[in-house]
Amino acid sequence: ATFEKLENELKEINTNQEALKKNFLELTELKHILHRTQQFFNEMEDPSLLEESSILLDPNEPNRVAPLRLGFVAGVIGRERIPTFERMLWRVCRGNVFLRQAEIEDPLEDPTSGDQVHKSVFIIFFQGDQLKNRVKKICEGFRATLYPCPETPQERKEMLAGVNARIDDLQMVNKHSGKTATQIGLFNITGLEKLFLFYSQGLGTVGVSLLLRFQTDL
Repeated sequence: ATFEKLENELKEINTNQEALKKNFLELTELKHILHRTQQFFNEMEDPSLLEESSILLDPNEPNRVAPLRLGFVAGVIGRERIPTFERMLWRVCRGNVFLRQAEIEDPLEDPTSGDQVHKSVFIIFFQGDQLKNRVKKICEGFRATLYPCPETPQERKEMLAGVNARIDDLQMVNKHSGKTATQIGLFNITGLEKLFLFYSQGLGTVGVSLLLRFQTDL
């Protein structure tokens, strides 16, 4: 009964840690989006880029160009998908979108597999609900994750401050959870159960030798 209780506690901790990692990943991606999109908007003040992005074909009048008020979506996508993603956007939207993207320098940890994944931040400008729906469907097909991004610099700054604070909180919680798991695994079970636990956790003979060293004290 003691080992079964321990096993359930460890499973619950593992589930909670995976949820924490997923939340941490989402907040980290959102942090990069808020930071990068501000840079993108600053670059949009460049006259050459502004002309390229704001003078798009009006879908109702394809034979002429007109300055339009643009909407946008922002998100994160696997770095290796960017070239195909860009070509698909251009083809499906007939050139009536403007994509800006930048690589996230450090790899991010996949909360499920634990693998390190390289990703990029992107922002896509468009005009009208029809193009918006097309863009979102393409993002979904390429497994890109879209995040809310405020329109004004002040709102983005405030959201970024909140995101950074939540990231700090999660790091403290994750650190505490790791200590709790260690305490449960080493202090709340008998010697025989410890041997079985080390083997079940994939620690093998190294773990067993460490366990035997500590068994007298525990």
